[in-house]
Amino acid sequence: MVLRYATKICMYFFGIRRGIDYVLRPLMLLVLMAALNAGLKNSIVGTTGAALLLDIGITMLVCVPFVFLVYVIMMHQIKEQRGLISDAQTDDLTGLPNRRAFSRRTERALRTGRHGYFLIIDADHFKRVNDTLGHPSGDLCLQAIADRIKSVLRKDDLIGRIGGEEFGVLLFDRTMEEIQRFSGRLCFPIKVSVPGHNDLLRLTVSAGATEINPNDTLSNLTARADEALIAAKKNGRERMVLWRNRLTQSEVA
Repeated sequence: MVLRYATKICMYFFGIRRGIDYVLRPLMLLVLMAALNAGLKNSIVGTTGAALLLDIGITMLVCVPFVFLVYVIMMHQIKEQRGLISDAQTDDLTGLPNRRAFSRRTERALRTGRHGYFLIIDADHFKRVNDTLGHPSGDLCLQAIADRIKSVLRKDDLIGRIGGEEFGVLLFDRTMEEIQRFSGRLCFPIKVSVPGHNDLLRLTVSAGATEINPNDTLSNLTARADEALIAAKKNGRERMVLWRNRLTQSEVA
C-alpha cells in the first residue's frame, strides 16, 4: 500500500506536462521536502516559531540544486523512454502506427462495443511500380496513399500500416450512406509526381470492409475484410467491397 502511494506521488511530480514542468513541480517537491524535514524536527526536537521557519528556509536553500538536478535527469530519462516507445510503434516511412500499435488500439476499441467498420486497404498493382520505377518511387507512392487515407478519416478513426502496401482502418459511427461516400473518396485515383517521370503517376487502391459485430475479435474482422478485399481485386480493383455474410459473401459498397 505504502509503495503504491509512493509510486503515484513520484509519477505526479516527475510526469511531464507542458506549462508546469520546469518551475511549479520542482517547487512543489522542494516545499514537500522542507515540510517533511520541519515536521520531523518539530516532532523530535520540538522546534517551533521563528526557529522552525528559519530551518525550513535553510532546508529549501540547501535542497534547491539537488531537487532541480534530479528533476532534470528524470525528465530527460522519461522523454528518452517515450521517444523509444514512439519509435517502436511508428512506421518510419508513413509516420502511421505500425501493425503492432494498430492492432493494440483496435483491440482496445473493440472492447468498448462502439459501432464501426474495419477495413483493409491495398494499393493496386504496386509491385509494378517498384519493378519499373524503383523502390524510392514506391515509397513516395505509399506516402501519397497514406495521405489520401488520412484525408478522408475523422479525428477519432484509427489507421495503421499493417503490411508492405496494406493499411488497416477502423471507422466509427458511420451510416451506410456515409460508407458509400467514404468509398468514393478513398478509391478516387491518386496522382503522384515521381522524379524522372514526366507524367503524373496514377495510383488506385482497393479495400475490403466489414461491419463490426458484438463480440467480434480482430482475427475475425481481418479474415472477413481480407475476403472482401479479394473480391474487390477480382471485380476490377479501384473499389471497396463490403463483406456481408457467408451466402452473399461480399457486396460492392
